[in-house]
Amino acid sequence: MRYNKRLQVWRTSCALIATLNGLNNGRLNSTNSCRHRVTTTQQPMGQMKSSASVAAQLATQQLISKVAVIVRARRGESLTGVHQAPELATACLLKASIDDYGYLKTTKHKQVSLIADRMVEPDPNITPISMLQHLPQSEAIFYSCEDNVIDTKGKCKELAWELESRFCFVGGSETEYVKYLSSSKSQPLWQWSKASQVRAYSGVSTVVKKDNFTQRKLMMQCVANYWFCDIKKRSELGMGVALR
Repeated sequence: MRYNKRLQVWRTSCALIATLNGLNNGRLNSTNSCRHRVTTTQQPMGQMKSSASVAAQLATQQLISKVAVIVRARRGESLTGVHQAPELATACLLKASIDDYGYLKTTKHKQVSLIADRMVEPDPNITPISMLQHLPQSEAIFYSCEDNVIDTKGKCKELAWELESRFCFVGGSETEYVKYLSSSKSQPLWQWSKASQVRAYSGVSTVVKKDNFTQRKLMMQCVANYWFCDIKKRSELGMGVALR
């Protein structure tokens, strides 16, 4: 096991060193991939050559040290591997499969038919929190403009319509859905709007809570998520939490 790890460190280090040597030579990769040192440009004076050689050795040692840390940190599930997409790593961790749209297929929380009287909603007397009022000023300005949040590059309406037809449904009968919308507990959560003003539709489904009786609503915002920009490019706001 130790030999295999050392061999992996050696191979990874050689690949990185080859890339650095290639950049030094004006190419992406270097043909001298087996060298265990970073090459340097030629210097006219012997003293400068010696200094450059020492610097190259120090750079090589630091590179190998960092590679060793990365190799040791990699898990058996390859969750930190550079060749594995995040959704695949998540699916592997949860032991779930991925459908054709990139969403996880899991049966951990089975969806059930909506029953209006069993739905649990937040207390309507609690004042909701406005995201724009609590975000940093720069982030509030960004999210206050729809043109900033919507990203259409590399996307098409046909795929959005396909997502809509697949995920925008009500998980229950029309009678129970109308009854739920008419209840006092759900009135503060929605309002009437013209179809021409709707930017994206979402699906509604329910799962049973831990008491095996009451139900929790699931909002499937797949179409909106498709049009939204990549939030990973925004700043870290400390919103990452462990879901239970």
